Amino acid sequence: MKFNIKGRICLETMIPFGVLGTFALFRMNPFFLKIYHSIPTNISNKVLMLITFIFIIDFIISVKIIHRLSLPNSEEDHTSEITKRVRETLIKYFE
Repeated sequence: MKFNIKGRICLETMIPFGVLGTFALFRMNPFFLKIYHSIPTNISNKVLMLITFIFIIDFIISVKIIHRLSLPNSEEDHTSEITKRVRETLIKYFE
């Protein structure tokens, strides 16, 4: 594609992403903030604690999995290889 950076980012997808991001920020965000502020504080605090706990657990598991991966030392992008190995590790873990 024209105007791409290492096959990851291109102008054709960047412009719609920017337009939709702006829409989300100025139209959808106020709507969700109104809903959020209607929830009682004690419930929103519990939900926040649950989300934080899930994030921390996910972070720990991700770091452990990536630490176990042995990838060649090079400037190449290893995203697909990491994704493949993470899936394999998670499948073995949850079997």
